[in-house]
Amino acid sequence: LINGLTRDEVSKEQMEEHIVYLREELDREREERNYFQLERDKVSTFHEITERKLKEVKAEIKVLQKATEDDKARHEVEIKVYKQKMKHLLCEHQNTISELTADRLLSDEVMQNNQDQLEAELQSKVKAVMVDTQELDHKNYIEKLELEHVKEMAAAQEDWKRQ
Repeated sequence: LINGLTRDEVSKEQMEEHIVYLREELDREREERNYFQLERDKVSTFHEITERKLKEVKAEIKVLQKATEDDKARHEVEIKVYKQKMKHLLCEHQNTISELTADRLLSDEVMQNNQDQLEAELQSKVKAVMVDTQELDHKNYIEKLELEHVKEMAAAQEDWKRQ
């Protein structure tokens, strides 16, 4: 059927017009098919590019995740080392405090011993001075007594001579 007519009912001109129409329709269909094929190729190409970029991005993400994990592990090691150093420094600090405390106690003990020794020496010297002073006092007293005795003897002799 061509425009509702059978092939026998259609004239040659109508048939030729219909053929031209069908060729135009065929050309349009081919153009449309080519257009859709190009669009399909574009979509396919876009899909391939997107898939490739997705794979690249996933690979980059893996690399970044690995780098992040490495950085995290390295950071944890650094923290452990830092903590060990801090522990060591605190231990050294405590040892230093203990040594200083021991030195201070020893120094206090040495100072007390030195003070005790100086006090003993001072007491000994004071005692010696007191003994010397007593001896001197005794000596002076004896000399005074001797002098008085000499004076008395001289007076007695004079009295005796006068008699």
